[in-house]
Amino acid sequence: MVRFKQHKEGHVKKGFTLIEILVVLVVIGILVAAILPNALKAIEQANERSTASNLRNIDAAIQECYNAQPVNTTDPWAACGEKGDPSILAPTYMEAIPSNDPWGTAYTIIADPNGAPGYTSSKTAIFPHWPDITSHN
Repeated sequence: MVRFKQHKEGHVKKGFTLIEILVVLVVIGILVAAILPNALKAIEQANERSTASNLRNIDAAIQECYNAQPVNTTDPWAACGEKGDPSILAPTYMEAIPSNDPWGTAYTIIADPNGAPGYTSSKTAIFPHWPDITSHN
């Protein structure tokens, strides 16, 4: 409610009361408190999905590199880069390699954890419970 005050010279001064301003601030605070957790959760899920997609793309590029090597090559994995930096895959097998995930962990190539010959991206450095991340709704 806007209050009008009559001054000596006949001017009318308009303004809000302190209570009205405080009520507006409390309502804004309640709205922010209700929306912020959901927004943060959505951002976290988007980061997880983006990172999982990047990891799958790196794995596909590693496999594509391996498949492109001549059959008589003694070590076809050597041409696809050793453990570590996946940048050797760009631009031939991937347009660009993302350098870090949203949390600052570098994407790396490691030996296959199942003991198979070859390399894969290091998922557990980013997601300790891989592939659980793919089941999020």
